[in-house]
Amino acid sequence: MHDAHPAAPDHLVDANLAGQYARFGHFGHEGRVARPRVACGNEFSDGGGAPTLHNARVGSALVAMGILGAVAILAAFVRDQDAPTLTPAEKASRRGWLYRSVARARVADVREPSRVRLVGTVVAADETLESPVAGRACVHHVLALSGGERDARTCDFLVADASGRARVRVARAQFDLRGEPHARYVDTSKAPPRLLAALARAGVAVKADGEARYFHASEECLAVGERVTVVGWAHWEQDVVTTHYRDAAPPAERRLVIEATATDPLLVGTRAELFD
Repeated sequence: MHDAHPAAPDHLVDANLAGQYARFGHFGHEGRVARPRVACGNEFSDGGGAPTLHNARVGSALVAMGILGAVAILAAFVRDQDAPTLTPAEKASRRGWLYRSVARARVADVREPSRVRLVGTVVAADETLESPVAGRACVHHVLALSGGERDARTCDFLVADASGRARVRVARAQFDLRGEPHARYVDTSKAPPRLLAALARAGVAVKADGEARYFHASEECLAVGERVTVVGWAHWEQDVVTTHYRDAAPPAERRLVIEATATDPLLVGTRAELFD
């Protein structure tokens, strides 16, 4: 009987053959070549079908790396949008998908409390602001001065569409307003009272050594009558009606309120792309 695996003759084990053996296996007992480890399903085999856990461990490591990578990408995507390195335009761009991801609704069509997107016209509610530079009737304005000082004011307002009105509570609101800010060179000796009041709120002295001061001022505002889109948590509540104590109680009235929640801000925008 001949050995099924004869030993390799010495005169055949030259440098080239040894190199092939080195690539595909190694010399075993009695000069035989040990069978190489080959892929076998999800594991490895030693050529005779005996699996190992090597590939399973590698697979688990790759899955863990994939999960960590996905988490890192998601964290980068939803990172703080108010980071000081971002410009207002960049912040607005990052929030754009929040507007488009919420279905548009009419005021009268909102039934249950839900996150909605309303599109309509800005209507004054309890008060109206006056923008410091242009003097426009508005519900939100931000004044920025060349020295870095800022003054911002906002008040609640109504958004009206063809079906009704909703009250917009502006706490924790984030604004994405269209167009370039209105800019002007300001001489404090000729500034109107509304602008002087804004400078005082910003902590800016209107005179230096008894002389008037000069600033480059720019402002953006959400004006009354402007078209606006609002994204927030909408719910109905009883409207507050004040009557004399002898008067009969008026019929209960409801109003739709849209506002921020503990986890989601209120989004208010006038940029054209936010109305899609």
